[in-house]
Order: sequence, then C-alpha cells, then structure tokens
Amino acid sequence: MIPKYLHLPVVDEGRLVGVISIGDVVNAIIVSQRIEIDDLKNYLCGEGIDSEWTASWR
Repeated sequence: MIPKYLHLPVVDEGRLVGVISIGDVVNAIIVSQRIEIDDLKNYLCGEGIDSEWTASWR
C-alpha cells in the first residue's frame, strides 16, 4: 500500500520552518503552467513575452 501524505514539511538546514499541503503544491503547478501557456500564446501571436515568470528567468 502506498502511503498518502496530505502535508509536507518544509525544512531548512535540518530545521522545520513550515508545512505545506498537497493542495498548495498542486495550485503552484497550475499557476506555473497557466503562465507558461499564456506566454506561449502571446509569443505565437507576436505579442512578446512579458510575464513575471519569464522575467525572473532572463
């Protein structure tokens, strides 16, 4: 049986600094994908890429 975890610890240098839920992780992935999809649509339509996500990668 595979264990199911609803929350994950956030550890920094061996010290617990917080806890995130699986929902937090899923929402972050969805937001990231939505930004990437919007950037690709803008790029294909000739509008350029100017979102916050891509600005951090320049």
